[in-house]
Formats: sequence, structure tokens, C-alpha cells
Amino acid sequence: ARKISHTLCCVGCPALFLTPSDAVHGGMGVAAEGDVLVLLSKGGVTKEINDLIMPGKERGATIIGVCEKENSPLAKECDIFFKVKISKEADDFNMLATSSTLSVISIFDAIANYLTNMLICSSERHTLFNKIICKVGSINKALACGFVHIVLQHAHSGDHWSKNRKT
Repeated sequence: ARKISHTLCCVGCPALFLTPSDAVHGGMGVAAEGDVLVLLSKGGVTKEINDLIMPGKERGATIIGVCEKENSPLAKECDIFFKVKISKEADDFNMLATSSTLSVISIFDAIANYLTNMLICSSERHTLFNKIICKVGSINKALACGFVHIVLQHAHSGDHWSKNRKT
């Protein structure tokens, strides 16, 4: 999640990695109307993650849930659901979230590439992007990309996207 947040910032989309414990102790104060809250959970049943759905919605954020189980509380309660599931982790015991973590990172790298194309779609925006990328403090003001908050509890899975859905 921290890598995803950093990548989004690198392409001009302000993002913040936020742990569940920080979120419930005041960290959710950074979320505002129009923001996107990405909640990552391998099975979608982690209480600490799911407890952030309602506060996020109350603040006006769009909730994106990323997990492997479409019938999980996270999948059912989020605004947009990405099903990211792999058949097996890399280790012999299928316990270490290596392959699943790489799958989620790969998906969000693809999203970052898409955002780059959206943000730098004209020579005018390209010039603007090149000017502000060197001015760290002005990125938030110059780009019209909503703030993205990413919360991680467990490593995640993935090679399959479910159809985006709004609830």
C-alpha cells in the first residue's frame, strides 16, 4: 500500500498511506468530500479495515475495496470493488503473501500509468506537469486529481478484476 501511494504521488495524484490504527485515532481527518479511500484486505473480513468504510462515506469519500472475496463485507459495502485473486502464493505452504502482493501492486501500477496518460494528455498539461513536479508543495493545488487514501491490513491477492460497481 505504501508503494502504491508513492507511485500515485509520483504521477501527480496526491496520495497518502494510512494504517488502520492511525485512521481510527484521528488520521481519517485527512479524508474529505470527493476523495478516494482504497481499502486493501486479502479476504475482505478484517474488522480494522471494514470499520473505516462508514467514516469514509460520512466524509464524502468514494470507497474502493480490493480483496479476493466478492461476498465479503468489504466487497459488499464499498462503492467500487476490485476482485484481485491468485491461485497460489509462491511459498510451499501458501501462506506468505508474495504473489498476491505483487499482483495488487501490478494492478495499481497500471492504474498509475493510466492516470499519467490522463494527466499529461496535452502539451499544455505536459508543460504544467513538468513545472510543478519540481515544486512539491504545489502538486496538490495544480492537479485536479482527488486525494487518494490507501489503508492496508494484510497483503493482498490478485489477477482478476470484478466489474466495477456502484452501490
